[in-house]
Amino acid sequence: MTRIRSLGDPDGDPDDLEFDLDFAKIHPGGWDEAQDHWEQVVVMFLNCDQVNDRKASESMAFAEDAAKRVLWPLAVDERCPKCRRVGG
Repeated sequence: MTRIRSLGDPDGDPDDLEFDLDFAKIHPGGWDEAQDHWEQVVVMFLNCDQVNDRKASESMAFAEDAAKRVLWPLAVDERCPKCRRVGG
């Protein structure tokens, strides 16, 4: 079973951890709120046409990469599209 990656995984890719920290720090609700918003955005990408003909692991990798590409620049600018909150 393929699962959405947990933010802040110390055994994960260092590039992922840098994103995780940037994304979590803009959420007053901390890691739990950031994880919830991360998962919502990943699911949006899992529901797009680009994943229809892929294996589950490829679909998840695509969705997580796409979500990170959208969310990271927003996080650096202290914005989150799910909470519509500016600043941390």
